[in-house]
Amino acid sequence: MTALHYMLKKGSGKQYLEAFRDRTACIDIASPDGRTVRSIMMR
Repeated sequence: MTALHYMLKKGSGKQYLEAFRDRTACIDIASPDGRTVRSIMMR
């Protein structure tokens, strides 16, 4: 799992997720259960 996966699981604020994503974080890496950060954020 990536740092973004952990941030989403923890429930971090949207502004932190967007800042992390905007600094070229890869949102297409799947976690062990197959979910990507992109798919989690889209819901």
